[in-house]
Amino acid sequence: MTYIFRCRDYGFDCSYTLEEERKEDIPPMVKMHFRYAHNIYDFTDDIKNKILEVVKEKP
Repeated sequence: MTYIFRCRDYGFDCSYTLEEERKEDIPPMVKMHFRYAHNIYDFTDDIKNKILEVVKEKP
């Protein structure tokens, strides 16, 4: 199964999309994107949980 994260689904006007085989692999990759693209350096549990909420299974 493949999981997909879209930055736009998180709430940013951003075209970043990430696909991973394991859902738990997504937050660390998004953390790097948030740091360099959105200047978010404080990666809290709330941010991680919201990321996991917007992750979808790829059909």
